[in-house]
Amino acid sequence: MTISAWILAALSDPGIIPRSETPPADLPVDVPPGHIPVKEVAINGVTVPLNYCRTCQIWRPTRSSHCRICDNCVESFDHHCTWLGNCIGSRNYGWFYLFVLYTDLLAAFTLWGSILFLVGFSNETAAERGISGVEGFNIILSETPAAVVLACGIVCFLALLAFVPLLILHTRLIYINKTMKEHISKKTWENGKPYEEEEGCKHCGSVLCSERKVSTVW
Repeated sequence: MTISAWILAALSDPGIIPRSETPPADLPVDVPPGHIPVKEVAINGVTVPLNYCRTCQIWRPTRSSHCRICDNCVESFDHHCTWLGNCIGSRNYGWFYLFVLYTDLLAAFTLWGSILFLVGFSNETAAERGISGVEGFNIILSETPAAVVLACGIVCFLALLAFVPLLILHTRLIYINKTMKEHISKKTWENGKPYEEEEGCKHCGSVLCSERKVSTVW
């Protein structure tokens, strides 16, 4: 399941917004050099500014952003994941979250199995030779492939140190309906949120269980 979620998150369209071949008709012509054109629109009764993307030649929808690595505007942009080599957005965020969750579960299960194996094998060796458990542990490391199991356990422990905080963070972000980019930039909506204020378990269900939007590029 971990590999499946990784592949789906890495190869799925994250929600790329198609580029326009020509600038929009309502693009101002008197924008000073170095300034980003902005226009205000009303969405769900809330007035919000839309930034213009010079690369894609579009007015970026709310919560979207242009990824400098992928060179695309992505809907509900969360972040660019270097481990997956893909952006995380509206269409693959659920797969990304499941990848992190399954990685934690796999690492925890493997670490626990490694500990049980090493402790059991050490005690068995100690009982056979009439020595202490610590001496039995040293013997199985030097005389058997148990060192591989120990190395595997250490790797899983380090993976848990990295992935458990990541899982906790994204669980919180899903629960409060906020993207990583909004969390880092401390984005606030002064006039109210232009998108559906879906939070808590309802939004968790929407992210993980709802049918994904149709890709506009694939």
